[in-house]
Amino acid sequence: IGSIYRLLKHADAKRVLFLVDTKNLGEQAEQEFMAYVPGDDNRKFTELYNVQRLKSSFVARDSQVCISTIQRVYSLLKGQELDESAERNYLKETIVKHPHKPEAERFWNFPIGAIEEALVNAVYHRSYEEREPVEVRITPDELVVLSFPGADRSIRMEDFKKGQAVSRRYRNRRIGEFLKELELAEGRSTGVPKILRAMRQNGSPAPIFESDEDRTWFLVRLPVHERARPEPSGQDTQQDTEHDTGQVTGQDTGQVTDHVEQLVAALTGEMSRAELQAALSLTHRDYFTATYLRPALEAGLIEMTLPDKPTSRNQRYRRTADGEALARQTRAKDSPA
Repeated sequence: IGSIYRLLKHADAKRVLFLVDTKNLGEQAEQEFMAYVPGDDNRKFTELYNVQRLKSSFVARDSQVCISTIQRVYSLLKGQELDESAERNYLKETIVKHPHKPEAERFWNFPIGAIEEALVNAVYHRSYEEREPVEVRITPDELVVLSFPGADRSIRMEDFKKGQAVSRRYRNRRIGEFLKELELAEGRSTGVPKILRAMRQNGSPAPIFESDEDRTWFLVRLPVHERARPEPSGQDTQQDTEHDTGQVTGQDTGQVTDHVEQLVAALTGEMSRAELQAALSLTHRDYFTATYLRPALEAGLIEMTLPDKPTSRNQRYRRTADGEALARQTRAKDSPA
């Protein structure tokens, strides 16, 4: 709060967005602002500046601090209303007590330290000349942080896996200094090793770092802890196995990623690239093409309506026979038992 006070008073900031994870944290933050008294003024923060905790899509023109969950900000950007139930906490800690051990075993579905570093790195190293926002996606299997553009070309992607990624050039040095003042960032090239360490200490699978050849985007995948993953029932398992062995043919099922499966499920009839992107709520064309469209084409699950003119403005995409089989499999898997 002290940093926000200085931004408003000395840096002539017009409005500050204070992001929280859950509705409860937003309520706590609002109480903290109401109680805070700056060192150079006897009045409370809320007597000096207007603080609004967002409860709907309405943002007051005179609000100088807006407290909001990430989910609500995303709904505002999409122009959609948000059910308050969507502001629940997505992070869960599991406690396992062992009869012959004095201490209980604790682990998170996604370790907070790894999430914080992935988000800080995205805010620090993204390009503010591009309009694409930092995207955060959470599924039962992983938490994904996507930013634009990718890492500097002086860094090899293999170095990320080893925690040895050292860049020769840095973007946004002033933002980096501000993040250090907030104690959210440390020295250079410390973010990736901290993500690796946090995942390892939590007992989670190793994080995955991805980018395209042109370094137009950068993706961090944090896989869910294996023991925090929802366990399917025996009936679901039997059904999935049955479909895997009996329906999808003519392709290597190991190549069907979650992204490809989502694209095939979203594709109805014949659709353009822009229509598919919109159906999947994706904004960055290069990322969509490299991660969704091209793998689906290479796996033989979808095909072009104009294969001889791949760049035609009239190009559309449709499912192949294998794609139809995968779509049926996905519907059966997602339908209630």
